[in-house]
Amino acid sequence: MNEQNSDLVQKSYSLLEVMNSVQSVVKKNYESRKFWVKCELVKLNFHQASGHCYLELVDRNESTMVAQCKGIIWSDFYQIIQKKFRSTINAELGSGMKVLFQCNVTFHPIHGFSLYVTDAEPAFTLGEMAKMKNEAILKLKQENVFDLNKKKVLPILPKRIAVISVETSRGYQDFISTINNYHKKFVLELSLFEATLQGDNAVTTIIRALQKIASRISDFDVVTIIRGGAGDTGLACYDEYVLAKEVASFPLPIVTGIGHATNETVTEMVAFKNCITPTAAADFFLEKFSAQDVLIRQLTENLIGFTSEFLSESKETLHDTIKDFQVLCNTSMEKNHALINKTTELLVKFSLRYTLDERTYLQNNINVIKNIPGRQLIPQQKNLISILSRQLYSNANGRIQIDKSLINENAKSLKQVSHQFKDLKQNLNLIESKVKLLDPINTLARGYSITRKKGKAITSTDEIVSGEVIETILASGSFTGTVIEIKKTK
Repeated sequence: MNEQNSDLVQKSYSLLEVMNSVQSVVKKNYESRKFWVKCELVKLNFHQASGHCYLELVDRNESTMVAQCKGIIWSDFYQIIQKKFRSTINAELGSGMKVLFQCNVTFHPIHGFSLYVTDAEPAFTLGEMAKMKNEAILKLKQENVFDLNKKKVLPILPKRIAVISVETSRGYQDFISTINNYHKKFVLELSLFEATLQGDNAVTTIIRALQKIASRISDFDVVTIIRGGAGDTGLACYDEYVLAKEVASFPLPIVTGIGHATNETVTEMVAFKNCITPTAAADFFLEKFSAQDVLIRQLTENLIGFTSEFLSESKETLHDTIKDFQVLCNTSMEKNHALINKTTELLVKFSLRYTLDERTYLQNNINVIKNIPGRQLIPQQKNLISILSRQLYSNANGRIQIDKSLINENAKSLKQVSHQFKDLKQNLNLIESKVKLLDPINTLARGYSITRKKGKAITSTDEIVSGEVIETILASGSFTGTVIEIKKTK
C-alpha cells in the first residue's frame, strides 16, 4: 500500500458509520414528525402469525415510477385501518389501491428506509376508486366495446352454462340449489371454472377462466360469473378496466350474479345481463325455460281446441256434402229417367209413324199393280214387290238398330252414374268413420278421462298438490274431487 492509499483509508468511513450517520440525521429530523403521504399500494403482504402488514409503495408520473419505498403497518394499526376501510368503502385495504397514509419516517442500517404507517384516509381511496371507475367506463366507450356483450344473442333455451365461481362458496351453492329444484322439469348442463372472485387475484383468475371457456366456445351457450355470500368487500376488482374489457368483448353472453347491494360495478355494467344475486341469476335462466314451457302448453291447448273445432266443422261440412250429393244424384237420375222415357216415347211414335208411312206406300204400289191389265206384268210386279219388301225391312231394321243402340248407350250411362254414386257413398262412409274415431267423445267412451284444474288439462303430477280441487271429465259426464295423495311414476 502506498502513502496516498494509506491516507485515503485513514480518512474513509465504514458502511455502518455511514448508515448510523444517516439514521441519526433521519431520527433527528423525522422521528418525532408524522407526514401524510399519497402513493400507490403495489403489494400488501399480511403476516398471519404476527398480524403485521408489509407494504411496497410507489409514486408514478403517468406510467413512469418516480419513487419507491417499503412500508410497515404494525398489527394494532392494521386492524384499525382495515376497520375504517370496510366501513367507508366496503372493501379492505388491498393491492392496487391509491392510498393516503399517515407515516413516520425511519431508517435502519440493515433494513434501510421505511415508512411506519399509523393511520389512513379511506375517503381518498374511495375518490381514487371512483376516478378509476369513471376512467374505465370512459375508455371502454371510446374504444366502442362498452355495449358489445349486450348485443350478443342469448339462445331461446340457454342450456349449456359455463359457471365462473368457487365450488365451496355460498353463492355458488345458492345458484346450484335453485337450478336443482327444477332438475326434473328442466335439464341445464353446468360446467364450473374455478376462479378467485375478490381481492388481489380476482382479475387474473377470472380472465384466465374466460380464456379457458373461449378455447371451448362451441361447448357453451352462455357464461355466468357467480360470487355472492361475501358481502360488499373486495369488489374493486370488478371496476378494473382489463376485466371489464374482457367481459364486454367476450364472444358469448355473460350473466353476472355477483351479489351485493352497492353501486353497479363496471363489469356488471358491460355484461349482457346483471342479476343482483346468484339466486337471481339462476332464476334468469329458469325463467327462459318456464316461458317456453308456458308457450308450449298454450300452443298445445290451442291445437287441441283448433282440432276439435276443425273436426266439428268438418263433420258438419261432410254431412252437408252428403246431403247435397244425394240431392244431386237424385236429380241426375230423375233427369236421365225422364230422358230415357222421352226417347222411348219418341222411338215408339217414330216407329209407328214410319211403319204407317211404309204401309201406305206399300198399299199404293199394290193398288197400282192391281190396276195394270193382263198377267204379263205379274212377274215384274212381283219383283218390284220383293224389292220394296226388302227395302222396307232394311230401313225398318236399320232404324230399330239405331234406336236400340241409343237406348243401350243411355242405359250404360245410367249404370255408370249409379256405380259412381255407390263409390262416392262408400268413400263418404269411410271419412265419416275416421271423423268419429278422432272425436274426443269416442276416446272418452273407450275408458279414458280428462282431468282439469281451473279449466286447464293436467298433464303431470307436478301441477297438483294435495288438497286441491280437480275436475274429471268422462264420456257420460264429469265429477269434481279433492287430491288426497300423489304417487309419482318412478
